[in-house]
Amino acid sequence: MCGIAGYFQTALINPHDLAQMSSAIAHRGPDGSGLKTWSTTALAHRRLSILDLSENASQPMRYSDSGLWITYNGEIYNYLEIRSELESLGYSFRTNSDTEVILAAFDRWDISAFNRFNGMWALAIYDERKQRLVLSVDRFGVKPLYYMTTADGGIIFASELKAFFAVARKLNLKWDEKGIRTALLSPLKLEGTGHTVIKNLSSMGGGEALDASPKSINKIQWWNTADHIEANFKEPRHNADEFLNLLTDAVRIRLRSDVPVASSLSGGLDSSAIVAILSRLGSAQNQTAFVHAFENTRHDESNFAKKTIAHTGVLGKWVTLDETNLVNEISRSIYASESFYPGSQDAAKRIYKSQKENGFSVTIDGHGADELLAGYTHYFPYDSSGFNLNNIRALTGSFFEWKHLAANYLKKNFTSYTNDTVRVLAGRFYDPVLSTLKLPFLLGETYSTKPLKTPESLFRSSPLARVLFYDFHRNILPRILKNFDVTSMSHGVEVRMPFLDHRLVTFSFSLPDTSRLKNGITKVILREATRGLIPEEVRTRSDKMGLNSPLSVWLSGPLKEWVLDSLESPSPIDSVLARKKIRAIYRNHLMKVPGNWSLASKFWLQYSARHWMREVSSQHGVSW
Repeated sequence: MCGIAGYFQTALINPHDLAQMSSAIAHRGPDGSGLKTWSTTALAHRRLSILDLSENASQPMRYSDSGLWITYNGEIYNYLEIRSELESLGYSFRTNSDTEVILAAFDRWDISAFNRFNGMWALAIYDERKQRLVLSVDRFGVKPLYYMTTADGGIIFASELKAFFAVARKLNLKWDEKGIRTALLSPLKLEGTGHTVIKNLSSMGGGEALDASPKSINKIQWWNTADHIEANFKEPRHNADEFLNLLTDAVRIRLRSDVPVASSLSGGLDSSAIVAILSRLGSAQNQTAFVHAFENTRHDESNFAKKTIAHTGVLGKWVTLDETNLVNEISRSIYASESFYPGSQDAAKRIYKSQKENGFSVTIDGHGADELLAGYTHYFPYDSSGFNLNNIRALTGSFFEWKHLAANYLKKNFTSYTNDTVRVLAGRFYDPVLSTLKLPFLLGETYSTKPLKTPESLFRSSPLARVLFYDFHRNILPRILKNFDVTSMSHGVEVRMPFLDHRLVTFSFSLPDTSRLKNGITKVILREATRGLIPEEVRTRSDKMGLNSPLSVWLSGPLKEWVLDSLESPSPIDSVLARKKIRAIYRNHLMKVPGNWSLASKFWLQYSARHWMREVSSQHGVSW
């Protein structure tokens, strides 16, 4: 796990600029750095040492005399099996790293090599003989990669936006109003569009590759989940056993590491399942689970985490909040996030910081199960088992879905627009927050989700499967993955996610709806598979908290003065957000009546966007 950056066939930036880009993401790889240059091409690397800790495994790396170079972020968990196959074909290796295996595999199979990998990655392979660059990300986009094409036909790429911000003035970076509009109206969907809030700066999607030469740049979709799904008609008990076997093996190969491995435990079903399997696979006393406690708040799940720890015998490490440093932590969390999000990532950031301080650079976590196995209440309307709540969509429909309804209503029914109109409609549809978006901005275009190939023969009669497929690949999970990547890597910690093993993903999407959602019970197959493995109180939990901070309480307490001061300061986003109205909502509602999580999250989306854009503009010169 590392940070990468580079450029290809462009004179827009130079090696000195690339060194600045690399320095901006040094937190991703605190164990070393490297830079390799050619005339108009260069690769940079920041190393987090996980496999083969020797200098031999440093990057950028060349494979033998092939002319192939790589800068790479991620892990190929089945590298030992691929290495053995390559050795049988005559390949030899001088390191014990997965990086060298990737290069040899690419030398043998070219882009089709990616289909052999079980892992997560964002990589750039440069063939100095052919002057060819290939960028690739893993099947589901666990590892991020951003890129821009230049006016002179080249490419600039990096693991985080911060790398581009380091040379923002040279690249003349500008805010993208269409991207910002998308992020504010649908904050979970921007990542799935392939766009960002910066003009001409794109994000690569899961299973994508760019194949570039001095004459052309071609985008390739080397993986489509739809091509790997077949209908499953086996008995539920058999499927539950197979699910557990696949999940266990996914955890097993993710234990391959030359440094200690930890886990993060929320107390929920998903993370508890991972901790229990880790305990089964090795000595429980050698497994450490990190738990964040928000004692005496509705967001505290530590009681469930304690039950899992007692049941499995792993060591529990408790992470708590130091409220005296809360403002600085929240501010750093917003800057690290590089995004607009209706919640704070500070709790996750605190967990990963504690893991690093306790000597762990790798954690195996339970992310991805909700999007794979229908873990959210907004899937209830698609319960085909007869669970009947006629108005469930109105009860569980998200704030952001209602926003789209409001915007569409405006477009269809009004020819002139006033703030009073918006205010009336805002009250009619959900609450006053919509009125903070200035009307021309609200009615402007947003980016659309990228098209997605779906297995129509399987999904034609299953609305749940279709919704899950899009949420997993485009609408929700890409945003969640971005959150956990930037949050964990801000402390140099690698997060491994067994639920995103492609074998488990394709198996899960082949299952009938009732294996995911039945009689109002979510993640049915995971609950059945973990029977006896985790405490019954955890396995049968019907509530879902998520790793959320008590923002609604903090906004009327320890964050109050900071938020008030910040709302007095201008931000680039003020051209699209009515700052006085945001301030009024804060003063009249959140300061006076703490505990309204729904309103707090909507407010936080706008507040954090203001704060982040102001920081980026003032520090790096990004402008409209």
